Amino acid sequence: MNDKFSGIIENTLYKLDTTLEELGLSSDELYAYAKKYKFNTNELESFIKQHHKMSQNKPQKVNLTEADYLEVLRRKRLKEGPNYADSMVFYKGKALGRCPAGTTRSGKTCVPSAPAVPKGPGYDQQDLGGLSRAQVQALVKAKSTDDIINAHKKQDKQ
Repeated sequence: MNDKFSGIIENTLYKLDTTLEELGLSSDELYAYAKKYKFNTNELESFIKQHHKMSQNKPQKVNLTEADYLEVLRRKRLKEGPNYADSMVFYKGKALGRCPAGTTRSGKTCVPSAPAVPKGPGYDQQDLGGLSRAQVQALVKAKSTDDIINAHKKQDKQ
């Protein structure tokens, strides 16, 4: 390491009011990053600032006792609702949080959903514009005006 490099680090850390230990870096690691990625002065400062922001956003590790852990679980259940156990449903002998796809809730159980509403009366075929299938087929094969006239005269044989 040279004096210029250590001076840049010291100035940046002074501006941020932090130390390398708080950032979780050593000066050798920082020097290795700078050499590897060929940081200039501005890039090195922005790298340290970015690392400082990341270190501030890290959640602190907390050692919970068993009583604290049970309290966290109890509060979580209260957040989900006071009737958490009451919101469970039963389906095929299992307790579930919600009904599976294709079923609906009926009291405390899941029942199969009602079938889709049947289609009303209507045409299943494409609309042919008032022409029968036989007429359309004859029009497709028509090569002259007489063929077209004859095709319009045809009726569907049903």
